[in-house]
Amino acid sequence: FMTDRPFTQPNYKDHHKQLKYGEVFGHILALRDLHRAGKLNDRQRWFMEKHRPAEQLFDHATDPDETVNLADNPKYADVLQRHRAILKTWIKTTGDKGQIPESQASLRFVHKRWGKHCVNPEYDFLKK
Repeated sequence: FMTDRPFTQPNYKDHHKQLKYGEVFGHILALRDLHRAGKLNDRQRWFMEKHRPAEQLFDHATDPDETVNLADNPKYADVLQRHRAILKTWIKTTGDKGQIPESQASLRFVHKRWGKHCVNPEYDFLKK
């Protein structure tokens, strides 16, 4: 629900600069370095875009790494519609809160723990 965020949005894990590539979260550091150096191909570069697409649909049989988004492909319109309905039902039946922003109290609690590492826009109110 946060299409204004990149897949690799900044987060509290970014301060783990001591990580080596291949360690937990090290792959994101490697991707960022390669992106800055212009060494990613088109399929790798889309993951570094500043905004996420509103919808994503992949054919796991032919694209197990989910590199070709089929959501805008008219050939898959029926599949996309069916998955929209599945998601809507799942959100309703599970009471999923993913589309509801965190409360300011919750954000304050996290900020108290992680401080300067809370770099996402929802923490901006704490910088005033």
